[in-house]
Amino acid sequence: LATQVGVVNNYNLSLNKSSDGNRTYFNAGYYKEEGTFKGYKLERFSAKLNQESKIYDWLKFSPKLTFTFDQVYDQEYSLYAGMYNMPWDSPFYPDGSIYDVRSSNTLPWFSRDRGNYLLDRPKSYGKNNTFNGQGNLDFEVRLAKNLKFISTNSLTYYNYDGLGYSDPSMLSQATNKGQLSQSNAIRWTKYTNQMLKYDNTWNDVHKFNALVAYEYQDYMYKSNGATVKGLVVGSEVLSNGAEALGVPSGQKNEYAFQSYLSNAEYSYADKYLLQGSVRIDQSSRFPKQYKTGLFWAVSAGWNISNEAFFEPLASTINRWKIRGS
Repeated sequence: LATQVGVVNNYNLSLNKSSDGNRTYFNAGYYKEEGTFKGYKLERFSAKLNQESKIYDWLKFSPKLTFTFDQVYDQEYSLYAGMYNMPWDSPFYPDGSIYDVRSSNTLPWFSRDRGNYLLDRPKSYGKNNTFNGQGNLDFEVRLAKNLKFISTNSLTYYNYDGLGYSDPSMLSQATNKGQLSQSNAIRWTKYTNQMLKYDNTWNDVHKFNALVAYEYQDYMYKSNGATVKGLVVGSEVLSNGAEALGVPSGQKNEYAFQSYLSNAEYSYADKYLLQGSVRIDQSSRFPKQYKTGLFWAVSAGWNISNEAFFEPLASTINRWKIRGS
């Protein structure tokens, strides 16, 4: 009674193209599922676009876009109820119509609860929509032979809305006279990193790279929910309820981080290594007097295994490095 053979349909269309330093990838998908429990349906639409373009020798541009949209209809049958009433109570009359045990106290029914769950099942359901999207706008500019600017930027968006409906005629709604719940949620995130990077090698033995960067990210999430009782039959509007059931719920959460970064590394013949970094981090999650922190680090290393005197041991020990910080 409660289960069926699950059916899944999954369709995808992809396009991949590459030429002259440009690459394009596109994918669109459709997914539909009717689960092994009767009454559950899911539809998903998705798309993704990745583009890498070398517009000039000194400029690369890489936008990305992806999203998914889910629609769920949930009128899932109860496996427990389907098994609990079997085999002694049939949910159907001989003609195939649903057996209404509540219509008369003389009708036979052996289970403890005089209620055919199939009778109320079509009168209660839930449904929700969920959207997830992300966009990136990245680019790289070569300012000089060994100097480039790298920009990484992304934005994400999430939206959810859902409801649950129970009809006034249901046995379980004898007290509340119908019930409707609605909820929604929104989430935004933003991220950006702007980096200036230098990388150079001299005489095949001196290697030096350095960067300075600014990074920022934030987060915002808010949600609301409410339930009412005493419904107009078939209504999916909260204001059509006679009164609130409980206290409406809601929350909001926001925070942000930003950082100023710098790092430099030097190596000689890949034997002697030096590295130093300084960063300033700020967080909105801390009180004003504690929200800013300064962090620095220095280190030095020695690749002993790259020394000429180490060659006799190379077949036994392939790498030996000493590092202090």
